[in-house]
Amino acid sequence: SRLKILESTMKFKLFILSVAASACCFASPAQKETIEELFQITEVSKTSEVILGQSNAMLKEMTAGLELSGSEKPIVDKYSAKMVKIIKEEAAWDKLKAPIVEIYAATYTEEELLEIIKFYKSPAGQKLLVKKPELAKKTMELAQKTIIGLTLKLDAIAKEMADELTKQYDKNKPVQKQP
Repeated sequence: SRLKILESTMKFKLFILSVAASACCFASPAQKETIEELFQITEVSKTSEVILGQSNAMLKEMTAGLELSGSEKPIVDKYSAKMVKIIKEEAAWDKLKAPIVEIYAATYTEEELLEIIKFYKSPAGQKLLVKKPELAKKTMELAQKTIIGLTLKLDAIAKEMADELTKQYDKNKPVQKQP
């Protein structure tokens, strides 16, 4: 049961890291006002809130799948609440906005940002914005499945390596003489 808790926690950590990495891809550089306009049009702050909500839901889903004893459940709930609190604090849009603006400013020229804004105001851009939450959700689900599959494969390789190292250690272990 403890192993499953640790495994679920690791999967959740990997998920959060992937979320953080994808959140950083929403921003680009140039004039601050132009970037702010782009963020407003694309509703980046709402996207951030959705991602946080999905993170919380995923954590609840992962802990719900654990077989816990009556004494273990309050402990898992306590630490899950701590994780949710940290996620909300560290991944909040207010905290991420300034560094993301800097990333956008370093990546795009003012002219490029104006072209991007023009696109998002077009019918095709509006369709993209309407479908973006659905795309984000499906992308997150794919990332989650990929991370879980990857974790399982990496765990199997790590176990195989540990077994081989143990055998090698046992083989090379000095034989102690009996007195």
